[in-house]
Amino acid sequence: PIRATLNTFFAGCDTLSSGKKAFSSYLELSYPLTDAVKVFAGASLFKSGMVYNTNGISLTNIGIKATKSLNITEKCCFPVYGILGANLSTKSYGGADKPSSLYFVAGITL
Repeated sequence: PIRATLNTFFAGCDTLSSGKKAFSSYLELSYPLTDAVKVFAGASLFKSGMVYNTNGISLTNIGIKATKSLNITEKCCFPVYGILGANLSTKSYGGADKPSSLYFVAGITL
């Protein structure tokens, strides 16, 4: 089954050039390949200069996430995950465009 999540920024410095709130919204679709591995793709839904650097609907990232539970004792485990993803948006830093980037994220689930 495909899973969808929708997130919207409603506070903070997420503004348009006019000074109005941008309410940047992000939709992510994911699909499990196995119980421990899923693929995902996310998109910005509206103009979002501060958060996603988009002018409308735009694919912003894709990736794959793997999870594993590491057993410490018979009764205690340590759930970990790793994400290999690509950020597809191009951001401008000091007049220079930063191209799409590949990233790896590792973490624990509490």
